[in-house]
Amino acid sequence: MIDKIKIRIRKIKRYIKNNLSKIRTNLNYLNHKKVVPRHLFYGQLDKGRSVDMLDELNKQIGLYKKHGKGKFVFVEIGNYLGESLEILGEHIHKSLKDNYLIISIDPHIPFGSLDEEFQNQDERGKRITLIQTMKEASDKIYYYFINNISHAIFKHNHFHLRMISNDAFKLLKSFNLKIDFCYVDGDHYYEHIKDDVENYSTILKSGDNYNGKICGHAYDLTYDEAKETFNLDDKKLYSILTKNKKNNYLILKNKLGKKQAFHPGPTLFFHETDFKIKKFPSAFWCKVN
Repeated sequence: MIDKIKIRIRKIKRYIKNNLSKIRTNLNYLNHKKVVPRHLFYGQLDKGRSVDMLDELNKQIGLYKKHGKGKFVFVEIGNYLGESLEILGEHIHKSLKDNYLIISIDPHIPFGSLDEEFQNQDERGKRITLIQTMKEASDKIYYYFINNISHAIFKHNHFHLRMISNDAFKLLKSFNLKIDFCYVDGDHYYEHIKDDVENYSTILKSGDNYNGKICGHAYDLTYDEAKETFNLDDKKLYSILTKNKKNNYLILKNKLGKKQAFHPGPTLFFHETDFKIKKFPSAFWCKVN
């Protein structure tokens, strides 16, 4: 009985918190102020990842100042509400003044299948993914993103492509655009992460003393770490990962018997690719030139 009361109280608190967030968000949006929609999971960017992102970006800017040519071109794939873009964009602006171009890419469309939502339910059938909420609010998320970026100090050196990353890649390639830094954080399905890394790697700047860099997020577990974490042999893990290529993330029981979520796409792709990848504890990753 006491447990049921505690659960009920938590639900009431969550309901009140979400509704207050909706009210604040709508009022700020209508008054053209920055919005922080916590009910849409604003605040996902943890400190560890932001530190790693800025550190790698800063290294690249340092190399660019020594050996780079033309404007510094930064591309972010997957923007959601713009949290990482704001941080990285502000750093670029402060470091390079107006000598840069920022391109954001995100179709802001619903994603995820019913099969994936069903698979990622708990024992009581309750949803434990963010997919359905993101589906229902994809247009709102886009409007909130554009609203927030319109307040950014880099807004005059930025343009947004509301299209899937494969189409954006074809467009940028047709312009013969070369990139200094590409940050990949769209959806993390196997085919999509594979396409993004392979495609955008081909349009990085390349020279004797200077090469562009591609990095990203959601590399939770390496292949070997996944084998150890879930106590699986090579054959069993590979079978699980290949069967879940169309899942954005997967929940398995680890060797302690507890449920643990991770993104199977990056784990499988980086296991298969010949690219040399550096993985950070924050799940941030960078392709090593």
